[in-house]
Formats: sequence, structure tokens, C-alpha cells
Amino acid sequence: MTIEFRKGPTAAVSFRVEPPAKPAEGATNAVPAQVPDEQESAAAMAMMAPMLQGMRVSFLVEVDGKIVRTSAQVREGDNRVVLMDMPLGKVLAHAEGSKLIGGGAQDPEIIQKIQALKIEGVVIEDLEKGLTVEFE
Repeated sequence: MTIEFRKGPTAAVSFRVEPPAKPAEGATNAVPAQVPDEQESAAAMAMMAPMLQGMRVSFLVEVDGKIVRTSAQVREGDNRVVLMDMPLGKVLAHAEGSKLIGGGAQDPEIIQKIQALKIEGVVIEDLEKGLTVEFE
């Protein structure tokens, strides 16, 4: 993630994430991931779901001042925006979300895949497009 800060009467902070690099065509040096079978994953998620029910992963930005303009989807009050808020209970309640979290594979694109599911109550900003918060 790249974070840029601009000083001035109206200061700004910008966030951007570069898209994951795609492996070159024909690359064969990748190590295959050990992925448990679907039945094992379902059983593991059934045991873990109650423990994760109240858990959430959040990434908030709070500025020292008042936000005058932002490209963020969700703004909380005068000085906070939400870059990511993922209640794990809601993700687990979604069939595809549960598979993504319970799959056992280390997937560098898991956040983008969860974002694409458009689960109600889950906020994930598209930082590949960039996000800016201007404040005084």
C-alpha cells in the first residue's frame, strides 16, 4: 500500500494498492498450495464459525481535523473514513465467503474476491483505484 500525504491549508492523504502481479505465462516454479478437501473445510468452518461470529477486521482512517472532501464510500462523522470493515460473521454466512475464508489456501487476492461478492454490511474500498481524504 502506498500512502501519500500533502500539507497545506487543506491537507490530503491518499491510499493506493498496486494490483497483484500476474505470474508470467508458462512459469512453472510456483509451489502448489496444499488445500484441504471441501468436506474437511466445511467441518473446520462449522467449528470455527461460532468463535468468529463477533469478530471483524477493520481499517479506519481518522484525521486530526475535519474532512472536507473524500472519495471513500463510508464516512463516520467529520473526521473518519472506513477503508475496510469486514464482519466475519456476515462473510461466513455467505456460501462463497465461507469457502474463501475456510479454504485453507494462502490467496493473495482473497480481499478482492470477498469484495466482488458484495456482501451486505461488508465495506472494502477499491484501493487499486485510489482513495483520497482532504481535511482541514
